[in-house]
Amino acid sequence: MADIAQPGPPPTRREDVVELVHGLDVVDPFRWLESGESPEVADWVARQNAHTRQALDARPDRERWLERLSALVASVRAPESPVTDVVHVGIGGSDLGPRLACDALAAHADERLRVHFVPNVDGEAVARVVRDVDPRRALVCLVSKSFGTQETLLNGTVLRDWLAGALPQAEVAQRLVAVSANVAAATAFGVPAERVLPMWDWVGGRYSLWSAVGLPIALQCGMDVFRRLLAGARRMDRHYAEAPLARNLPVWLALAGIWNRNALGLASLACIPYDERLRLLPAYLQQLEMESNGKRVAADGAPLARAAAPVVWGDVGTNAQHAFFQSLHQGTDCVPVDLLGVVKP
Repeated sequence: MADIAQPGPPPTRREDVVELVHGLDVVDPFRWLESGESPEVADWVARQNAHTRQALDARPDRERWLERLSALVASVRAPESPVTDVVHVGIGGSDLGPRLACDALAAHADERLRVHFVPNVDGEAVARVVRDVDPRRALVCLVSKSFGTQETLLNGTVLRDWLAGALPQAEVAQRLVAVSANVAAATAFGVPAERVLPMWDWVGGRYSLWSAVGLPIALQCGMDVFRRLLAGARRMDRHYAEAPLARNLPVWLALAGIWNRNALGLASLACIPYDERLRLLPAYLQQLEMESNGKRVAADGAPLARAAAPVVWGDVGTNAQHAFFQSLHQGTDCVPVDLLGVVKP
């Protein structure tokens, strides 16, 4: 449900906007992505090696990777498992999405399992884990699509050595899990091939939490909750692809954003969730919006003749009211604000 109030005069009647959008084929890119028929995807596939093309042409068996994920989750959550702490090592989309979901769904967490996130390479994040976690009871999950992300490999090496200092050598590999498109690099690092879950080349990190990158969500909350998360995402995908434009929520939110940025020249967007469980949403949306649309060229490489993504920022509601709302209400700049509430807590 959305109530869109514009800070400036609307460009025309809503019915006229719908008529205009109908001619833009705004949903076609989604259908191309589903079918693999996008011109951009086809061009990308043509430039990949034969192995990658075959993997994409086959389109991964959704239930197969879910079965592998489910088996791993069951083994870690089993009563006889020694694991009490999961250390998730990843940065960017490999961290922000899963961390947001784990925080938001903490009420569903298995109290016996703690999940720790290590994105930063400055050393303090790893130092806290080493200080607070027993390596004999830890599982280290390394997430990198290329398995070449320097921050992830550096932190992963420190944690692998940490495990090796406390466990028999033969047991270290069984405390490592990877999510990657580069199985060879993961196995060379020391992760057994059967413990490398797939992350396909065409899955962008900023929307990868619904893939095997969501492993910490499934470990913390269980597979039933994770499957419900997937079902919710699927439901919104279907809404976007099938709902009439006059009632299409993502389309109207996008149009509001385009109007604010390009017609009104408003360069930032504040995201204010009024629910503590969504306190990490602004950080997640920063990457989702600004990495996706923060470009100076279009998909065809031509320079943009208009403004791209706004600067996204924000904080949880009542905290924000006692921090920067004074400027929003009485300052000199007009700032669009997305206020998010939960109808059924």
